Amino acid sequence: MTKTQTHLSLLILLLFSFFISLILLLKPMQTVELDAYSHVNNAVRLYKSGKVVNSYSTVWLPFVDSALTLPLYLHFNPHIIPRITILLFSLGSIIIIYHYTRALTNKNDAALTAAIIFSLLPIRIFTSTITLSEPIFTFFLLLSLFYFIKPKPQYIPGLISLNIAHGMRYESWFLLPLFWLIFLFSKKLNSLFKILSIILSCLIPIGWLIHLYVKHGNALLFFQIKYNLAQSKPNPAFNNWLLSFQEWFDQLISVLPPILIGFFLISLYQYIKSRHSLSKKTLSLLPLYLFLILIIQVYLGTMEWFPQRYLYTTITLSIPILSYGLMLFYDFIFKKTGKKTAALISLISIVIITLSLSLGVKHSADRHFTPIKPDVIKIIDYLKYKKINAFDYYQHPSQPTHNNTAIQYFTQTSISLYPRNILTENSSLNSSNYSIIETRSRSEFTLNPLLPKPVYTNSSFIILPPSNQ
Repeated sequence: MTKTQTHLSLLILLLFSFFISLILLLKPMQTVELDAYSHVNNAVRLYKSGKVVNSYSTVWLPFVDSALTLPLYLHFNPHIIPRITILLFSLGSIIIIYHYTRALTNKNDAALTAAIIFSLLPIRIFTSTITLSEPIFTFFLLLSLFYFIKPKPQYIPGLISLNIAHGMRYESWFLLPLFWLIFLFSKKLNSLFKILSIILSCLIPIGWLIHLYVKHGNALLFFQIKYNLAQSKPNPAFNNWLLSFQEWFDQLISVLPPILIGFFLISLYQYIKSRHSLSKKTLSLLPLYLFLILIIQVYLGTMEWFPQRYLYTTITLSIPILSYGLMLFYDFIFKKTGKKTAALISLISIVIITLSLSLGVKHSADRHFTPIKPDVIKIIDYLKYKKINAFDYYQHPSQPTHNNTAIQYFTQTSISLYPRNILTENSSLNSSNYSIIETRSRSEFTLNPLLPKPVYTNSSFIILPPSNQ
């Protein structure tokens, strides 16, 4: 395939992917992944305060919110602009995975196949317009990998991209030992630059740990918070390797069918046997390494749930090797049977892969596009109708989802969050704001003479007026 044909194929693929995502973009963002609402809420808060970096974050790294905030300075539309930002990075990853696969495998056909498979991946499609951290993080991680292994490596842009990824998700922190091996294996770096590259690859992690220590007195505060949260919801998989593996394997096969997982492992074996450089062979192991990191986090009791989206980067990094194996398979059939038969079998393989990927469509759709509960929608409609622009929110401790993030996202109101357990049947409130209280029944708190009469109730919430009304 000529260079022009390749570029034309990529352009068609981008346009196809764009129009698929445009259908999703035209619908309101409704998802059980409530972090998506929180990221937009944080971006709006940063915009209104004239800032770009969220220095008050503890568990979350700051750069995702920064990436969603910057475009708001061009046009303030919190319901559309952050989603378009995520879409652009998701589409950009299609181009980057093409170039990364080509650099990794030295096969243009494998690179184009990787771009096609990635564009059809249900988890990519359904997260392309949801303001989660995975699409944008994966873009910068892929970009750094490409810069490091391209025929003429560009280490400075690669290190910049890697540090941006460091500021988005902790997965890239866990990958640092593998990046150090890449620097050490490189024959194009002298000893001094190898040491300098290792140091520069850690700038953001070191800077963030220092920031946490200076601001909060605990450099590992993020780990402590995650551990305490996970331990508050004990799971049988904690301290059990088999169950830890089973939890994530079940999630994996819900988006990537076993037939493709098996083919990836065979392809990986063939790649390791090939004559590629040690640096490239190291990178081919990234999917297994990231999957192992997820299992270890569960085993150590630092992960309280198992969202499908945590596999986004792992699956993305497996696609280049999967495509490499498909090209080896095609070459083998071509040598044995001739061009026509090989083309037919290749077409059948593409159909099988497409059908296999389609099995994950429903699971991804259910996970990432789930209507908001009717009671929450009623609260949102009430706040909009009354034009309430600030409220206090009392969250029930046993409430598994943070409904307040969705309410704030759709109403763009100012919110003060409090634990629901500070209230009792004899509590009084002294607030100049409306108060939303998560309840278990309509009658809860309504008989308390110390509280104002509710202005709205449903089976999940009551709304109290300001104390001075």
